[in-house]
Amino acid sequence: MNILFLYSRLSAHSYSMINDVALNPTVKKVVCLYRDDYNYFDLRKLNEGSVIFLHDKDIQADIFDHYFNGEAPNIIYVSGWSNKKYVYHLALWRFKNLLNSTKVVCGIDDQWKGSAKQWIGRQFRFVIGWLYDIAWVAGSRQYYYSKMMGFKLSIPFLLSGSSKIFKYTDKHANRFIFIGRDDPVKGLELLMEAFTIFNQSFSDYELIIIGPDGSNISEKYTKKCNNIFYRGFLTSENIQKELLLGGVGVIPSTKEQWGVVIHEFCLAGLPVIATKECGASEDLVINKMNGFVVETGSIEGLVNAMKNLAEMNNDEIFRLKGNSAILGSRYSSTLTVNSLISCVKKNDTYN
Repeated sequence: MNILFLYSRLSAHSYSMINDVALNPTVKKVVCLYRDDYNYFDLRKLNEGSVIFLHDKDIQADIFDHYFNGEAPNIIYVSGWSNKKYVYHLALWRFKNLLNSTKVVCGIDDQWKGSAKQWIGRQFRFVIGWLYDIAWVAGSRQYYYSKMMGFKLSIPFLLSGSSKIFKYTDKHANRFIFIGRDDPVKGLELLMEAFTIFNQSFSDYELIIIGPDGSNISEKYTKKCNNIFYRGFLTSENIQKELLLGGVGVIPSTKEQWGVVIHEFCLAGLPVIATKECGASEDLVINKMNGFVVETGSIEGLVNAMKNLAEMNNDEIFRLKGNSAILGSRYSSTLTVNSLISCVKKNDTYN
């Protein structure tokens, strides 16, 4: 089986998932084109594995056949439709290969908001249905979005944390953990303000921030509170080491289509606080069962959730931890890989 991945942004998570796909015994060759990458991603290591990674500036006119010695790939995965270059080449290829058995899969992490832009896009659902065979969705909100946009078929488990890396910890510590990039939509300043208020009553708690290095974060919170600590960027393996120490995962995002980090917290058995905006909060966080879902942008909601967790006894905390692990087990990197490969019919031959 040959698989072609078309990414606009190649993240550490997508890089790991693609390599997992390549390790499947039914997969013969994997090629991935990408446009942008995070500054911290070491491009020199991209071709060390069993996957060929190429920047899309090197894209060929016969993109879908060129990289497989003239053979059409069995699966073409496109991470959305924002990259017009990919859509253009895909449309040309569709015209030339109307009877081809290749499955074209579109990754969807969007949520249906009913915006004017989405309603306009819905008018082109028949074109979308012609270009793409299957929607690969992250969760329940994305499944609804795919139906609104005209996809007839969908498969689950697009986004999951690595179940090979993130493992349950039987420890708990008085600290809240944030993981995310330095972007206002991640809600870090909201969290720091909420934690500063919370810490006045619960001074034995810490806030651990993973991702931003702290240089661009407002000093007004760190001056008021000595219990905020920055870890900077960490690899997935080092994040796991941090989570093994225990704590509570917090995702205060004001805009978050899915939120893989919620799944990573669950795999580690951490109670979770997430905003309603987070797509994964609907699938992986149940109020008072494994954490709390709070109103988006609400500092008061974050403070109250932190207080509720801080006032729980040890038995209650470990009940939440166990439930997080149960909910996290619904998704795994193995399920992600097999979900994609299932697009090819069982009676197809793997050349």
